[in-house]
Amino acid sequence: MGEMPIDVAMDYPPSDPYELPVDSFDTSSTSGLIQATYASGVIATKKRGPWVLVASAVAVLALVGGGGFFALQAFTAVSQAPSTSMPPDTDVYFSVDLLQLTGEDTTGALVNTIRGVLGRLGEDINDPEDLIADLDAQLQASAGFDFSNDIQPWIGRTIGVGVLGGGWDPMDYTTTPDVLVAVEVRNEGEARDFLETFRVSAGREGIVLAPIEYGGVDLLAWADAGTDAAIGVSDGMLLAGTTRAVQRGIDAQSGTSLADNPAFAEVTASLPDSRLFTGWIDAGFYRSLYEDLLTDFGEISPDVELTQNSLDGWRGAALAVTVTDAGVAFDGVVLFEDGQVPDWYTPELLGTGAVPALLPTDTLAFVEYGSPAGIWSSVATSIMGLQSGYEDELDTFAEELGFHPIDDFVAYLDGALGVALLRSGDGLLAAETGYPIGLVGFVGTSSPDPVRASLSKLNDLLADEGMPVSTSMVAGNEFYVFEDDGAEAVAYGVTGQRFLIGTSSNDLARIGAGGPDLTTNPSFAAAIDALPGEEYVVSFYADVAAMVDVFGAEGDVRVALEPFTAVIAGTSIDGSVYRGSLMVLIDYDG
Repeated sequence: MGEMPIDVAMDYPPSDPYELPVDSFDTSSTSGLIQATYASGVIATKKRGPWVLVASAVAVLALVGGGGFFALQAFTAVSQAPSTSMPPDTDVYFSVDLLQLTGEDTTGALVNTIRGVLGRLGEDINDPEDLIADLDAQLQASAGFDFSNDIQPWIGRTIGVGVLGGGWDPMDYTTTPDVLVAVEVRNEGEARDFLETFRVSAGREGIVLAPIEYGGVDLLAWADAGTDAAIGVSDGMLLAGTTRAVQRGIDAQSGTSLADNPAFAEVTASLPDSRLFTGWIDAGFYRSLYEDLLTDFGEISPDVELTQNSLDGWRGAALAVTVTDAGVAFDGVVLFEDGQVPDWYTPELLGTGAVPALLPTDTLAFVEYGSPAGIWSSVATSIMGLQSGYEDELDTFAEELGFHPIDDFVAYLDGALGVALLRSGDGLLAAETGYPIGLVGFVGTSSPDPVRASLSKLNDLLADEGMPVSTSMVAGNEFYVFEDDGAEAVAYGVTGQRFLIGTSSNDLARIGAGGPDLTTNPSFAAAIDALPGEEYVVSFYADVAAMVDVFGAEGDVRVALEPFTAVIAGTSIDGSVYRGSLMVLIDYDG
């Protein structure tokens, strides 16, 4: 790694693996850092626990952004350091990379945008130095130390939290997990000095922290009866948590850790390198949780078994939050054993990517989720198995209806399923709401004639119930329309390729009509470009800026939504790796 630019001179080379100087904090206001000073006359009106205030200080530094934590440029790769202190069977793990908060073009721009919105909303926006000075004052009043002088000099790049496996049952409230917090340390001497300051501070409150030793590491352990906790510095990390968790963390540092878990390494490697947040959940833990749920609720909730079946071959999952130059990305990855990706994760069920080309160019939003026939084939066995007599109930309903809702209708809906919100002045929805909108649902079918036959029987049934429908020819297609007080309330029908249902026949005719479609919309194209790869199939899109205009948002609502231009979500499958990404696009200059 090359030399990292800093705002202060270095008298000695960096001693840690990330080339962070031992004390990279610059107290000059020109560096962009927060300059915090403690005024001895400022006393907090209400005492808070010191660790709550420390967490608050970190949160405030995150909100400051743009150089507010480290006087360094953001690295391109995320740090995984805390995972080396977590046992390999850690059930749940998440970490925050504080260094990524310093990206001037990303996180800094986002923070400035949020602060601008809050200011326009009339919120009090304190200067960063005032926020930190206030927290320092509260810490001094509550604990006798502060963040800027006692914590900031040693705290490192990443903070991780792990819920360790073994010894607890999430469905049994009488058991509690071992929780371990691992904070990267840039200067172990400064960190140990802080622990001594903390021990003395706790003693003034009547809390005894007794020195103990484990694996050659000096720890402080809570001596109070009923309190099981310890804290110490080991191998470049400050470890805190239950005593057993800290001991297991020390063992992981010298033995096998979560970082050595092949599933964890592979799944997190698929996440963006510049992420702020990393999360992980172990497959065995999640599967056992669903086994407990199935035991307790399986008879009344078929979805439990369905979800459990979908986890067959599942090795683990990870998620990330990343600030990019386009907005904020939420990414998730699920890793399976080779050749064991369940049907629920096949492209046919996640989406085809065909929907945007069917929609008008000014579509406000849409969602796609595979085909009804494919979805039903995946869930039917589970539902039938858990609810005996369910198939008989369907047969009875089919006799009353005149056709079987599954065998004669859903089974033929084997194409892309989509629902879209359109700009429209037609139909009862637009008339009743006063907004120029219409809703359309559509699904492809390779067998339109059986679907038409079922609709004909449905129309006869509606007529018998006093709800006759009329026939309307629009753009060469026959649609059935039910009117309420002279306005179209529901329209439905079958074209040569798909079944459609919506709030007006004119809206139905716009689906797949040819001409410019949503893929030519500049806002949609920008959202596509923001996804982290060309292989993504779009399953959701919302043009936020257009909807703000259509719905006439005013006042605080408009101010709050103005920076957000669109939301898009997509999925991809690459062998045994399933990826999903949701992107919130933001106009940082708006």
